[in-house]
Amino acid sequence: MDNLLPPDITIDIFSRLPAESVVPWKRVCTTWRRLLQRTDFADTHLCRQLQQQQQLDHQEHDHEDDLYHKGSNNGGGGGGATSKVSFLFLAKSLVDQRNNKLIYYGEYYDGQFYYKTLTRRNIGDAVDMSHHSIVGSCNGLICFSVSHNSRTNNTFVGNDPIYICNPITGEEVNLPTFINNNNNGRFHWIRMASGFGYLPSMNTYKVVRISYHSDLRFGKVGQVEVYTLGSGSGWRNKGEISYLLLHDADPSLGVLVDGALHWLDYKKLKIVAFNLEDEEFFEVPSPPCFQPADRLSFFHLQVLGGCLCVVHKKRGIRIDVWSLKKKKKKKKNSSYGTKEQDYECYWSWRREFRVGWGRKYSVKYEPFALTESGEVLFRYDRYILYVYNPKTATLKKFTTGDMGLAVFQAIPHMNSFVSLKALGERLI
Repeated sequence: MDNLLPPDITIDIFSRLPAESVVPWKRVCTTWRRLLQRTDFADTHLCRQLQQQQQLDHQEHDHEDDLYHKGSNNGGGGGGATSKVSFLFLAKSLVDQRNNKLIYYGEYYDGQFYYKTLTRRNIGDAVDMSHHSIVGSCNGLICFSVSHNSRTNNTFVGNDPIYICNPITGEEVNLPTFINNNNNGRFHWIRMASGFGYLPSMNTYKVVRISYHSDLRFGKVGQVEVYTLGSGSGWRNKGEISYLLLHDADPSLGVLVDGALHWLDYKKLKIVAFNLEDEEFFEVPSPPCFQPADRLSFFHLQVLGGCLCVVHKKRGIRIDVWSLKKKKKKKKNSSYGTKEQDYECYWSWRREFRVGWGRKYSVKYEPFALTESGEVLFRYDRYILYVYNPKTATLKKFTTGDMGLAVFQAIPHMNSFVSLKALGERLI
């Protein structure tokens, strides 16, 4: 098997396959194993998947009258144009009494659903696994946040983004945990808004964390820090912001679109973005649904079809999904992630679809991914995953409580061979 094809042709062939399909071929022979562990193979494989993703997004943006004509999602299926959607979901067994959350990899394909548990060794070594969440998934790398007691006394840190892994390569790294330098003997509670993003122009991955102090003497300001994978610089201090990017007890996770991480300022009801290139914040014009808050309205950000979306939940009544899209007959290369006025000149919000609320007032609807055929995948009431067809306005479940799992979080994910070691990180 070793000399059947030249290495460059072998790499070209394997780079066209989904990552999960390539893994077994590493065991065929020593030559293939070495080839498939090379950085140039990982780069070629990722490049093909990103090109396919961009093609879907461009096709979609060219059809202004139908956002869901050609759907895509950040992380998608990988390996060819297919209606398969791949995603991660964080869930807890309804049978296991140990109260631990586990991470699962799922695929939805033509009405069929498949999932498996992902193996990770170190995230639970030093902390209670029931207190972690997914910050984000970028090109196969998954960033987790963990709630923990700080190394300094009397400080509890909520949702600290300190762990990154690639389940395909098995590589894992721990980032330095947050340390409270303002401890004066009192108990302190630090809350975090965080995000994980990729900058294609620099082939750079960055983690952003914004810490808020429970002690009112420090005011309602957030301390911004940035970690660039492989830089060796650790967490870099980027100063303070006055935006309040926190929402109750839930993790505040940045949404990655066009090289910027986006959060909601829940107090001022504004969308705030952090440009990963120049590491500066800017505000995004609000959608029409941002009206004076009432007790029934809730908002969160999401990416669907490559677009920044606002999910407006009118509890007990309906769910509206608004998307930020480029206006017709404007500059083709305008990017809303550069200057605020670009939004006003070339971008606009529009409502894409509406879903009626179920019978229970307390249920949760969380859209998290889009299929190529235009269906929207929902997390519903923690136990069931639904698929919604905007064209027929039908909502049907593709999983039930029979899984024996309570689903807490779901995000799109794309398997890849991106190496944390090749990026310059020291593996666990």
